[in-house]
Amino acid sequence: MKLKSFGCSFISGDELPDHHVKFDNTGIIDVRHSQLTFPALLAKHLGLEYECHAEGASGNLRIMRNIILETQRDPEPAFYVVQWSMIERYDYTLYADWPIGSWKTIMAQSTGDDAETYYRHLHSEYRDKLTTLININTAIDLLTSLNYRFLMTYTDGLMFCQKWNKDPVIMYFQTKVQKHLRSFGGEHFYHDSWYNWCLRNQWPRGPGGHPLELAHEETFKQIIASNWV
Repeated sequence: MKLKSFGCSFISGDELPDHHVKFDNTGIIDVRHSQLTFPALLAKHLGLEYECHAEGASGNLRIMRNIILETQRDPEPAFYVVQWSMIERYDYTLYADWPIGSWKTIMAQSTGDDAETYYRHLHSEYRDKLTTLININTAIDLLTSLNYRFLMTYTDGLMFCQKWNKDPVIMYFQTKVQKHLRSFGGEHFYHDSWYNWCLRNQWPRGPGGHPLELAHEETFKQIIASNWV
């Protein structure tokens, strides 16, 4: 059996010493995912072959799509480890299919006309929460229907905030997905995301803000100690 991971740069392993990305004038042409991330450590511990399907800077739409694509590409049962990304990331595609460079993601700190238009005129926290929860729920429903084992964590607890931008639809999806996601440091899903846990512990981060080896080692230990697999 394989362990397959999905997520953004945290799971790809940006800023870890064995992570490598090669570019040319068309964009990214080769990625060597880190073997020091917590999913990679978990695969080694469980004696499973490791495949990383994470993409740096991905939003949650792309992560959900990559999960579905992989279940169709390789329907053999596998252990899926998913870490959901920042909820304000907006994924969009320039083409109907998936040629290199067809998908883009803009973030709150992005520059350019697309980010200026979206975050000034179209963005809302309510939409971020709703679409993130729908993407997560879609992946959970699929993996559950296939009877695949999975472990899900998340980097951004804002989707679980119930003080602002909520309604019965948001609360329905919050309740539905919470039981499938693992929080760190407690059961307060808003505050206990993986990234907040790393920050509270003051584990080293790279210049780009990515938690480094110690954070992944401690995450792996937490997963094993908590019997999450």
